[in-house]
Amino acid sequence: MEFLKARFPSQESFFAAYAGELPHGGLFVPTTRTLALGTPVVVELACQGLPNHVLVRGRVHARRPPITRRGARAGLVAAFEPEEAAKREFVCGVLRGEIRDASRRRHPRIPVSLPARFRCAGAAAVNRGELLDIALGGALVRTAAPPPQGTRLLLTLVPPGALGALEIAGEVAHARRGDRLGVRFAPRDPGGMHRLREIIRRIRAA
Repeated sequence: MEFLKARFPSQESFFAAYAGELPHGGLFVPTTRTLALGTPVVVELACQGLPNHVLVRGRVHARRPPITRRGARAGLVAAFEPEEAAKREFVCGVLRGEIRDASRRRHPRIPVSLPARFRCAGAAAVNRGELLDIALGGALVRTAAPPPQGTRLLLTLVPPGALGALEIAGEVAHARRGDRLGVRFAPRDPGGMHRLREIIRRIRAA
């Protein structure tokens, strides 16, 4: 997965680059990179007014050459994935002034799609799901039956290029939409934090 950085000094400059005509939204990202149409990308978005950098999954929809006489830069148009609707609505809502007092996250979440397993403390059953995003502070997992808030669990992942599974201890921070499990990481040893950093490093490098 390729990472593209998009930096905007104002709300106006963001909406000038926003591709609202696409079915799920999108964004023009100035860059000299030449990625093939359809390439999966993660747009790392920063704009005056947003509390954090926001990472949004998409695919290269179009390429734009520079227009020298207009001072227009070359770049790529990334079409956002349907699953990123909540992030798109958050970004647009904050920058339009419709969402106020948006909280600031300590660590930006990296969107991803990986098989995940977890086992709740005191239980033998292994639950399966899909990792949707991850950061040093926590993760979001899609699963059929999220356990209650506060449940301690062990999350098992096989990051790209790893020879085996890596385990991270955490607890349920929230359960949303009936199938979304928010995990707050709580590694109890230095090795747990090392494994978490290794998972994130491999996801970024994939």
